[in-house]
Amino acid sequence: MGKKLAFIFVLISIILVSIYSYRLKNDILNAFHVIDKKTEMLNTGGGEEMDPSRLDGRLVEYDENIQEEIDVDFIFEELERRKTDQLILVNKWNTLSENYEPAPLVNIVGDIPSSKNEILLQESAYKAVKELFEAANNDGLTGIRAVSGYRPYSYQSQLYNAKVNSFSNEYDLETARIKAAEVVAIPGTSEHQTGLALDVSSLELLSTADPLVEEFKYTPEGQWLYNNSWKYGFVLRYLPEKKDITGIISEPWHFRYVGIPHAEYMTKNKISFEEYINEIKEEGLIIFEDFNGNKYQIYYVQKGNHDILLSDLFDSNNLVNVSEVGEDEYVITQKIDE
Repeated sequence: MGKKLAFIFVLISIILVSIYSYRLKNDILNAFHVIDKKTEMLNTGGGEEMDPSRLDGRLVEYDENIQEEIDVDFIFEELERRKTDQLILVNKWNTLSENYEPAPLVNIVGDIPSSKNEILLQESAYKAVKELFEAANNDGLTGIRAVSGYRPYSYQSQLYNAKVNSFSNEYDLETARIKAAEVVAIPGTSEHQTGLALDVSSLELLSTADPLVEEFKYTPEGQWLYNNSWKYGFVLRYLPEKKDITGIISEPWHFRYVGIPHAEYMTKNKISFEEYINEIKEEGLIIFEDFNGNKYQIYYVQKGNHDILLSDLFDSNNLVNVSEVGEDEYVITQKIDE
């Protein structure tokens, strides 16, 4: 009798273990199916699939159904990998360190009519400014000249200190510093340190003592740039009516590369770069159609506010640009398919 009971107990145990193993096998297969599906969806936009080994495969169960949980840390790793400085905001309230260095720089002299032997820009800005100058030339504006591009922190210090010394002849030192900061950016607050800003002038003004003057905006070259630079991703950065927001007086010669469609959005809505970044942060999502009929969605994400990355709106295949605008803060530009 005892042997029969033992046999029955062993048989029942084998059956229960088999059932459990079968269910566990199915759960594992379902889990890998979810991961494979997500791996196929998340790619870099260039046909290259994400490395599935970088997914941690965490799963969450709701109503007894296995549901996928997108690994937000993994997505932020990808944003970090693809980020640029395209929309980095630099002013007296958002400064760059002395050690900041932009992406690899390109000497634009040779391809762009210039007043110097070396003017450096980030490659993205160089490509855009090359198209800009070609368009101006096609419209009969052959007198535009590039004057200044990238400036390291050390050189900006020299310019600022020289301006302070100049104003010191008329004002006390503290006032001289304030006046100098309205004309020349304090070191660490200059967009030129990013390699995305370009000062331009006209061939006629280059023959004068200072080619970077207010009069430039009245020249044919200045007028053409004001009306057309946004088509190539550039904005006239310092408008007179925005002085209280930008902290800089009117500079009709200073153009900043922010890319398409951001330049058009700012120009059409008559807002400064500061106002634009604030609007994106406040709104969270902006949908915009450019003059070519291309539609974009521009949204702000941070590690503490990333719901949009978990929604159907986020599509890595259509990413145009990822710009870091703060620590773990990004402005994502994505094209919308029709």
